[in-house]
Amino acid sequence: MWPSTRRRSIAAIRSFFAFLVNEGIITRSPAADLLPSERETHPPRVLTEEEYTRLRGAAADHFCDSALIELALQTGLRLTEIAHLHVADVADVALPPHPSRLLSDTFVSSVAEAMDAR
Repeated sequence: MWPSTRRRSIAAIRSFFAFLVNEGIITRSPAADLLPSERETHPPRVLTEEEYTRLRGAAADHFCDSALIELALQTGLRLTEIAHLHVADVADVALPPHPSRLLSDTFVSSVAEAMDAR
C-alpha cells in the first residue's frame, strides 16, 4: 500500500470513530492513538543535460514557445506561476534587444555611445 493511501485510510478510520464518539455510540475511539505514517519526500526531478538541450532545440523556431521555455528553465518558475505573470511583473527588467535589431545602425551606435560614456 502506498504511504499516501495508508495516510488517507488512517484519516478515514479516525474520522469514523470520532463520529461514533460524537454520536454517543462509543465512549472512546480505538483509533485515537493510531498515528499516520511519515510523509515521504522526494527530491524534485531535474532535467538531464540532453533533455535540457532537446527541449530548447524543439522550441528554437518558435519565439513565444522559446521565451516561455527559457523563462521556466532559467528561473525555476512553475507553469502556473508563469501563467499568472503580468507585464507589470517584468516591466522593470532590462531585456536584451530583439535579434533583428542587433545589427541595426541605431542599436550599434547606441551601444558605441554607451561604451564611450564609460
